[in-house]
Amino acid sequence: MPKISQRSIDEVLGKVALHEVIAQEAGVIFKPTNDGYKGLCPFHREKTPSFMVYNGPIPTYICFGAGCGEKGNVLTFLMKWKGFGFREAFDYAREWAKIPPEEHTSANYKPPPPAQESVCLIPWNLPPISSGIELPVVGKPVLVFNPGKGTTQINSPSHVHVYRSASGAPLLIVLRFQRKDGGKYFHQVTWKKGGIPTHPQLKGHWYQLAFEPNMRRPLYGLEDIPQWQQIKGQYILFVEGEKTRDAAARMLAIERLGILVLCNLGSTGAVNKIDWAELMESIRSCSSREKPLSVILWPDADVVLEKFDGTTINPQDKFVSKWQAEILKALDEYGLDKDAIVLRRVQPERGRESGWDLADAFEEGWTKNDFISWYLTHSTLMNDRVQSTEI
Repeated sequence: MPKISQRSIDEVLGKVALHEVIAQEAGVIFKPTNDGYKGLCPFHREKTPSFMVYNGPIPTYICFGAGCGEKGNVLTFLMKWKGFGFREAFDYAREWAKIPPEEHTSANYKPPPPAQESVCLIPWNLPPISSGIELPVVGKPVLVFNPGKGTTQINSPSHVHVYRSASGAPLLIVLRFQRKDGGKYFHQVTWKKGGIPTHPQLKGHWYQLAFEPNMRRPLYGLEDIPQWQQIKGQYILFVEGEKTRDAAARMLAIERLGILVLCNLGSTGAVNKIDWAELMESIRSCSSREKPLSVILWPDADVVLEKFDGTTINPQDKFVSKWQAEILKALDEYGLDKDAIVLRRVQPERGRESGWDLADAFEEGWTKNDFISWYLTHSTLMNDRVQSTEI
């Protein structure tokens, strides 16, 4: 049979109006954004839109809803939503793109393999931001250059999260901005010398990072490691998101409870991209202690997601299982005994609005005593190598 060329596939993917296909087939009502379109996810039930369609040479979609993570292009969508095979999806999308039919077969097309963890991840290797650079602050306009699109934006961040090494050197910055419609968006930036096309006179500028697929990413909160080691802290707490980490760190004074609070860049979907080097070395330095370290996993109070095919996703279980797997893998990678830690899971409060976390608890007036009380009554041991520990 004649074959479908990769050129034909790329032509269809590039010309089809992806948001129009999804709107008609799934009934999604989209609102335009700076990057594309936003609406309610067709793959799970939600009240707040988290489904994005991005414009580009090949339009793509992704759901940022906790625990969902559906993503792909028009062919992926049609195969999942309508149950098409590849040829059916291609022909259907070709008609949408108004491309004349040809004599094709999908024999030479190989769909991309399922996402797998890279076996050749490289350490974080971008240089630290120079100590002489004034870092962005909340409420002060900051210019950000997007080198991929060649565009510039000047806006005031509502939150600034500086990722630092254990020595305190700034590695990258996450800027959070509020949209006029109440939404939010983020820029991950670092500093680069020199000007940009619209501002050639600049001696340096903040630019958006585009992470290489195989590059590891630093943890957030590593600058607290020296103090944690000095007081011989016994606990490591992993939470979701920088805002939650900062609130938890303020609630739980490290010098009083010995809790090192951390989170990762990219939430649950990027746990497999963490650069564990500095944390694992600090755990190694604790190997002479009599008791193992307690590693606490505290997910947001996300509700179970009901998908339209009748299946469900538990974002809390997903968070815990992925962190557990990657922590144990990191211990093995760095030659550390798995008995060096005890893993515990905390069940968040029920009946809370989906997404409730320790940042919300802090705003409600939680103190360290409230945290301890909840931890002691709502945490479970995830292994049976050692006895339960208490804060």
